[in-house]
Amino acid sequence: MIAGLKELIAPLVEGEFLRLLKERELRLVRRPGDRRFADMFDWARLRAVIEADAVQPEHLRVMWKEKPVEQAFYRRGGKVDPAMLAGLLDRGASVVTFGLHRYIPEIRALSRSLRAQTGERVPVLSIVTTGAGGAFALHYDEDDVLVVQIEGSKRWRVYSQPCSTRLRRCAVRPRRTVRR
Repeated sequence: MIAGLKELIAPLVEGEFLRLLKERELRLVRRPGDRRFADMFDWARLRAVIEADAVQPEHLRVMWKEKPVEQAFYRRGGKVDPAMLAGLLDRGASVVTFGLHRYIPEIRALSRSLRAQTGERVPVLSIVTTGAGGAFALHYDEDDVLVVQIEGSKRWRVYSQPCSTRLRRCAVRPRRTVRR
């Protein structure tokens, strides 16, 4: 089980990770076949939490072709309808869950541990994508992002080095340069 920063960032060592974080330097670390997260989190576990209607509606978004899907297409009687959601996923929709640390105790513990170790705010979200287009259009994130890919494949494109400070304070804002 991943309980803290050391286990999360391996094979990076803590000092190197904290330096990268402080300097806002990008780093890609590939670990093919890595199953360290399998006991903590996977699609089956998330699906069970969603289907139990434990996720607050404002923390669950279904996306299709980079646009939000109206809740009427995956909720019935105010609750997530598993068959309706599965149908959307079969058509290539994505499920985005915000505040994931609120719903998975192991992720809550890891989030708290990371905050204590880094002094950084640690929001956690998940994106389950079944289609080729992904959940979101080309964009940038105003927060630092640590991505842990559980399974499947994803193509990431980085167009420029990030700003050394929060993007709201950058003199030049990133522009959309590529359309899908």
